Amino acid sequence: MSLGSWTTRLVLVCVLLIGGVVVWAYNMPKSQPAVTGAIEAGPADLAKAAASGLPYVAKIGSDSCIPCRQMNPIMDSLARAFEGKVGFYKVDVYRYQDVAAKYGVRVIPTLVLFAPGGSVLYKHEGYLSEDALTELMRSQGMID
Repeated sequence: MSLGSWTTRLVLVCVLLIGGVVVWAYNMPKSQPAVTGAIEAGPADLAKAAASGLPYVAKIGSDSCIPCRQMNPIMDSLARAFEGKVGFYKVDVYRYQDVAAKYGVRVIPTLVLFAPGGSVLYKHEGYLSEDALTELMRSQGMID
């Protein structure tokens, strides 16, 4: 067999392999983006949350506050656990002082639990564990 026919066969095999990979990749199911955690939010995001028809939790705090930072993984975990049922938002108290003033924040972190539509259900000052926050949400009728 001549060198030309081997080259032709090799090129043909490569083209078929690449074509097969392209067809396979194109037909892969399209996945939805996964919720990775609580949303960094400002006033516009909280307004959208109020209009979403879901209850939501806003943690008003700062990355320079140790208890606030300790609550970040809790907020992220609950955002994943209650995806599509409850919204979770993190508001920087120094960047959005108007939000802090609106909800009378005196201590950080402050957690504000909202009913669908944006009315305040409950406000908690200070750190809460994941279990305590989950129970508080249950007691306010946000979850079953």
